Amino acid sequence: MQEKFPKKIRDLVNISITILILGFSAFYFYNSLQFCIRSRNLIAAGIGIPIVFIYAAQPVCALLLILICVERLIPANNEKEAK
Repeated sequence: MQEKFPKKIRDLVNISITILILGFSAFYFYNSLQFCIRSRNLIAAGIGIPIVFIYAAQPVCALLLILICVERLIPANNEKEAK
C-alpha cells in the first residue's frame, strides 16, 4: 500500500513517524529515569534485591530506542540503505 504514494510523501511520513517515536522515547526515558530515582531505596519483598535493578530496564530500552530513531534520521545512513 505504501508504494502507491510518491517517494517524497513516503519519506515525509517516515520522518514524521520517527520524530513522533523519538519524542515519546525521550518522554518515556525521562519519566522512567525519575521513577528509578524515586524507587532506589525500595527492596523487592520476594527476592530481596533493590527494585531499581528491575526498573532500570525501562530507561535503558528507551535510550536504545532513541538511538535507533536518531540513526534512522541521519541522511547518510538512509542513502546507504536505499542502494
